[in-house]
Amino acid sequence: MLVPTTTGHRARAEHLSRSDPTTTGVAKLRPASAKRDPTTAAGRRGTRSDPFRVHQLSPEFRPRWNLPHHSVVNPKKPGRLRAVFDCAAQSNKESVNDYLYQGPYWTANLTAMVLLFRKERVALSANIEETLMQVRVPENDRGALRFLWWPGSDISLEPVEFQMNSHVFGANYSPFCANFALHQIVELFENDYALIVSEAIRNNFCVHECLLSDPSIDAAKMISTQLTEMFLKPGFHLRKWVTNAPEAIENLFSAKRAESPVTLSGCIPVMLPTPGIRWDTLRDNFCFQYDIPTGHETRRKLQV
Repeated sequence: MLVPTTTGHRARAEHLSRSDPTTTGVAKLRPASAKRDPTTAAGRRGTRSDPFRVHQLSPEFRPRWNLPHHSVVNPKKPGRLRAVFDCAAQSNKESVNDYLYQGPYWTANLTAMVLLFRKERVALSANIEETLMQVRVPENDRGALRFLWWPGSDISLEPVEFQMNSHVFGANYSPFCANFALHQIVELFENDYALIVSEAIRNNFCVHECLLSDPSIDAAKMISTQLTEMFLKPGFHLRKWVTNAPEAIENLFSAKRAESPVTLSGCIPVMLPTPGIRWDTLRDNFCFQYDIPTGHETRRKLQV
């Protein structure tokens, strides 16, 4: 179902709970590691999410579980620091994942997706921006997604408790939750769009990645436009559209289209959901890339 928010309507999904978790556990210990990395510590001052995603609260709520979190930096996006919540972290030999069911497996068959991706003449690729962050958590489930935040990232101060209003990656139910939200979109809006659009959501999405192909440019243009419009209704942003026929996405705003810098090999860096596989939109074939790690070799690395 959709729930109204200050930023429009959003999909909502409940936790698949076995029972109510309650602990603070290792949540207070994890941020100490940020002290050893000045870059991470400085970046964490701006990583707390907006009010749509989190809010400060009092300690009376149940369930009550404080998730440990740490910061990661994507080497390809050095200016962006992302907070990662560890749902598998254990306290007293228990984690929040132990209290949650994984849910049914609704993820599309990845092998079939990649094989069918080049069945038709015009291929399209896109992904959903921060899928789970757009899915609201019911108020009675939010206590399981609490976390501690230190004002100004100063861990010498007393931490303040916040809780997530939206779902996080890393929970054992995360893939099901993302796919459940996509199925909600189909159920609510399929009558407003062509049947092929609903079928694409059911069969051509792997969590947040979309791979599909169409027999003509006109068909590809129609499905890319209608998919983008359908996803916008509940607040999902379908972006980074890439195709081997640029005319198929020329009607989309430039913000929705992916930048496509060409590497020396001619392979545009479009990552498919299969690890290591890239799609060369110039030659229209698959290519592979292996990044050789650089840096000082240690005894531990040599042993591995």
